Amino acid sequence: MVSFRNFAASLLAVLLAVIIGAVIGSGALAPAPQTPGAGPKAGPAHSADGPNASRTSGSAAGLEEADKFARAVGGRAVAGVLSGQSVLVVTVPGAEQGDVDAVKDYLSKAGAQLSGHIGVTDAFVGTADEAKLRTVVDNIIVPGAPLDPNNVDQQSRVGDVIGSVLAPQTQDNVKPEERANAINLLRVNGYLSVAQDPAPAAAAVIVTGGALAADSGDKGPAVARFAKALRARLPAVVVAGRSGSSGGSAAVALIRADKATQLSAVDDLDSPMGQVAAVLAVAEQLQGHVGQYGTGEGATAVAPTIG
Repeated sequence: MVSFRNFAASLLAVLLAVIIGAVIGSGALAPAPQTPGAGPKAGPAHSADGPNASRTSGSAAGLEEADKFARAVGGRAVAGVLSGQSVLVVTVPGAEQGDVDAVKDYLSKAGAQLSGHIGVTDAFVGTADEAKLRTVVDNIIVPGAPLDPNNVDQQSRVGDVIGSVLAPQTQDNVKPEERANAINLLRVNGYLSVAQDPAPAAAAVIVTGGALAADSGDKGPAVARFAKALRARLPAVVVAGRSGSSGGSAAVALIRADKATQLSAVDDLDSPMGQVAAVLAVAEQLQGHVGQYGTGEGATAVAPTIG
C-alpha cells in the first residue's frame, strides 16, 4: 500500500513535471547569458521581451494550462509539509490581497499554523523618517533578546527586532508583554500594520508586489534588508513577489543578486504554481535548503522538490 507521504511526493513530482513541461514548451524559461547581479548562479531566465515576458508573451497558453493543473492539485502537493509549524505572514506596500489570501490558504493546507499577519508600511520602506524610526527602535528594549549591533540601517534593525521577539530560540527569555510592546511601538508610530497579533514563529513568508518603477527609491532594498535580518533570527524566510519582481530594484531581484543569501525567493506569486512554490520553499528551508523559484530571471527551478 502506498503511504500518504509517498502519494504526496509522487503527486508533487507529477505536478512539477507537468508544470515544467508546459513552461519549457511554451518558451517561458529560456537559457540566457548570466548578467551582473542576476543571482547566485546561471539559471533559467526571462526571454528578451522584458521582465514580464513569462506571462505576457506567446507563452501564456502553456502557462495557463500549468496554472490550471497547479490549482487543481496544489492543495494535495503541499498537504502536511508544514504540519506543526508556525508561520508569520508579512506584507509590504504593493502586495495584492489575492496573493496574500492564496498564501494563507496554501499554508493552512500544508498544516501550518498562522502565527500572525503584519504589514510594513510606506513610512517603513521610505527614507523620510529614518531619524524617527531610529528613535523608535532605540526605545524597544527586550533584555532577553538583545539586538545585533552589526545592523546599522533601520530596516535591518526592525527585522532584527521582530525576529528577536518571535524566534523560537528566544521564547524562554522573552515575555509576552515584551513581544506585544515591541510590535505595538512600531504600529502606533506608523511603521507596522497588524492584521493579526503575531505569536512566536518558525518561519515567515514576506509577500511583495511586482516590478518597481525606476523612481521607487529605497523600497526594494529596504524590504531586502528587512528580510535578511529577519532570516538571521528565524529558521526560514521566503520572499514572494509577482511577475516582474525578479528584475530591477525589486526585493526578489536583490536577494538573488546576493550569492550568500539565506533567503528563498519566488517570482510568480500571481500564479497558482507560484503560490504552491512559496509554501514548498518554506518547508524546504526548514529542512536546511535555500532556493530561487519561479519563471523569472535568476530562478533555478519552477518549484522545490520536498523529499
